[in-house]
Amino acid sequence: MQILIIGAAGQLGKSLQEHFTLLQINYVALSKDDLDISDQSMLARTLESLRPRIVINVSGFTNVDLAESNKELAFQINAIGPENLAKCCDQMSIPFIHLSTDYVFDGLSNKPYMPEDLANPKNIYGLSKVTGENAIQEFAKSYLILRTSWVYGEYGSNFLKTMLRLGSEKTEISIVSDQIGSPTYAGDLAKVIAKICFIQQDNKFLEGIYHYGGLEPCSWFTFAAEIFDAMQTIDPSFKIPDLKPILSKNYKVAAPRPLFSVLDSSKICNAVGLEPSNWKVKVPEAISKITNIRHET
Repeated sequence: MQILIIGAAGQLGKSLQEHFTLLQINYVALSKDDLDISDQSMLARTLESLRPRIVINVSGFTNVDLAESNKELAFQINAIGPENLAKCCDQMSIPFIHLSTDYVFDGLSNKPYMPEDLANPKNIYGLSKVTGENAIQEFAKSYLILRTSWVYGEYGSNFLKTMLRLGSEKTEISIVSDQIGSPTYAGDLAKVIAKICFIQQDNKFLEGIYHYGGLEPCSWFTFAAEIFDAMQTIDPSFKIPDLKPILSKNYKVAAPRPLFSVLDSSKICNAVGLEPSNWKVKVPEAISKITNIRHET
């Protein structure tokens, strides 16, 4: 079973490669430098050459604030690219797994979002992602859209690594306290995707839209506090900075965020037999790996 991973250089792409290697899953991983998914002819040639059993797209324009001033590029990567993938995969009868985001929702719900809930994004990033979702549903017969949220881990750029960097540089940090989400460890997300691939190997490919996120909702402020507590446990010499809660309306950024974007993961967890990502357990694990990577380099 050969699998094509698109988005190899990102945090989830690297976590997938690590997990697939551990499971001895045969894969080819391509970065944006290897493959431009907005170029349909290039994409078609690549798929024709590789003929993968499954295509997994974890690439994306993920800088939420930068998307506001780079709408064309965000749509090229998050909407046109997935549409091209959907068309090519459909023509070659290749099942297609695509990663999307909690930011397709407006945050006005008072309960975790279900996969069938109406998307209503608040920013360009979310709009570009939901446009890509719609194209996949229109042009691909065999697809799985997996929405996730607040992804963190030892690779790439993410909130956990930003906090560790700021914590080593500053004695005081202001953190948004009224945005609630479900932090998701990239390694857990990789395990879910691997499970989906094994199910496909038995010709029982899951189809439709699914959610996978963290077990327990929290705010960015609470998440940051947990990160620093875990860091101090691992390294007692680490001094926790003074954390100041701040409301979204007082924290100036280019793109508005949903105040509530918690995802209900029950559908995918029941399908693959895994639990939601437990950030209270996985944050220390990720920090330990980051610390080891620093020591090795």
